[in-house]
Amino acid sequence: IQKLWPRSLRHDVSAQAGIPLPLRVCVHAKNKVTFMSQRETENALHVLMLGDSPVDAEQYERELRQAGIVFASRRVDTKEAFAKAFSEFKPDVIIAEYNLPAFDGLSALKMLRRSHPEIPFIMIAEMSDESRVADWVRAGAKDFVLKSQLPRLPLSVRHVLAVEQGIRERKEAEQTIRESQELFQSISASAHDAIILLDNDGRITFWNASAERIFGYAATEAIGKELHSLLAPSRFLDDYKR
Repeated sequence: IQKLWPRSLRHDVSAQAGIPLPLRVCVHAKNKVTFMSQRETENALHVLMLGDSPVDAEQYERELRQAGIVFASRRVDTKEAFAKAFSEFKPDVIIAEYNLPAFDGLSALKMLRRSHPEIPFIMIAEMSDESRVADWVRAGAKDFVLKSQLPRLPLSVRHVLAVEQGIRERKEAEQTIRESQELFQSISASAHDAIILLDNDGRITFWNASAERIFGYAATEAIGKELHSLLAPSRFLDDYKR
């Protein structure tokens, strides 16, 4: 393992090291290399790194490790390996270098947005590339970090993951609301009893088909009206209002 350190941090080296499956080498907090079960590795944060320099990748890993982030990582440097990592490695976040000779960060970002737009993407760039930030944002990058400011990388990772989680939770909540509304509409449409909903002022907000049949008012006539004013006999209405 010492011979493989620190390159082992970026690859599944079980077979190379003679470690029986399902153990994997995974970066752990406090600058330790820990052997994890396959389940534990799957539960760790999966960081996919696009770059052609093992030394740079080691530096990114060091920053994350020192910040206490528990993660497993993989480095790739070709379009084919990048595409393959989605099915094999299932990344939670992508850290990509912008300026690469073959498959660069912007190309990877565009590819990601077509296939896995939900995965947060962080661009790593030199100071001279900072003028291209607007292009990266338009292409879908969630954040960027300059190589001269790498201590900011853990903060960026946590930020983009939190934003993505918020988006995912909002979408799930919206889906739950839609499903509840569809279920209510289905029940109210088939119900033989009148179903009427009121707001806090006692005004009708919902009036189903059975309410139309029973009370003789169309929904367009009833909605927005005060319930008792609509249905109570006039001789009782004054007493109710008092």
